[in-house]
Amino acid sequence: MDVNLTPLLPAIQVLVTALVVVATGIGPRPLVLLTTGLFVTVYAVGVAAAVRLLPRHSKAHFAAVVALGAVVVLLLAAGRYLLWPLAVSVAALLYLRLTRRRH
Repeated sequence: MDVNLTPLLPAIQVLVTALVVVATGIGPRPLVLLTTGLFVTVYAVGVAAAVRLLPRHSKAHFAAVVALGAVVVLLLAAGRYLLWPLAVSVAALLYLRLTRRRH
């Protein structure tokens, strides 16, 4: 019998995260900074896409370039907490690669 555990993955991830937090005694500050690192990464990708896709010399393109400057400052402020989004991205790509082999 082949059991599909995919629907349970979010619950398992939350459980593992909670166990790691309790076991290591991590406080709320690092958790908030890790989450901020994820958000800043999404902002950077979105704004970079906007700069590339919007018509050059338009008001929207100018606004995207200004926003990209602000996001670069946020990326610098996030510092080592950008390692978490990198790890999440690598895990996601690895998951995609492994699941493609099965089909």
